[in-house]
Amino acid sequence: MRIAIANRKGGCAKTTSAVYLCMAAWMRGIPVRLYDADPQGSATLWYDLASDDKPLPFDVIPANVRSVSRIPDDCLSVIDCPADGLALNAALSVADMIIVPSSDSPLDVQQTYETMKSLNPSAVSRVLLTRCERNTVSFRLTVDSLDDAGVPRFSDAVWKRQAIKNAFGMRPPKLYEYGSVFSDLLVGGKK
Repeated sequence: MRIAIANRKGGCAKTTSAVYLCMAAWMRGIPVRLYDADPQGSATLWYDLASDDKPLPFDVIPANVRSVSRIPDDCLSVIDCPADGLALNAALSVADMIIVPSSDSPLDVQQTYETMKSLNPSAVSRVLLTRCERNTVSFRLTVDSLDDAGVPRFSDAVWKRQAIKNAFGMRPPKLYEYGSVFSDLLVGGKK
């Protein structure tokens, strides 16, 4: 299975979501690779910074438009996508599932709608709400807006936590809501 983590907006937790979902797969004994198709190379940097005594337990492979088009189907492959360009288009064309991370801010949600509209209607895709704050008007409005528009989303949201924000360059010690999001992926996702 190939999973593209994509949003046309930067800074919406694409790399963080990719790393955490790969950790969730690894913790379940599922062979997984992370392809870093974003020219910023944040997933590759995360992998390089992870300490020798606790490295990321899966490969992170720098990718481009050609290599993304040829990702083998021999294990779970997660593609950390750029915000736009040919590598994004290639990733979306080979993905079996597209996850569109978004916070509950109006700007992120607007770009999430634009991203979802640009996807092939037959593509299996879901919005993953990330960095959300519990019991806020913004979160409730975001969920209501997505649901009213019929936009598929994961039933779990990833809550805003310092531990997730500060995990860059380290092996995440805990999955938080990413564990249940990965469980949803295994059964095909939920609306």
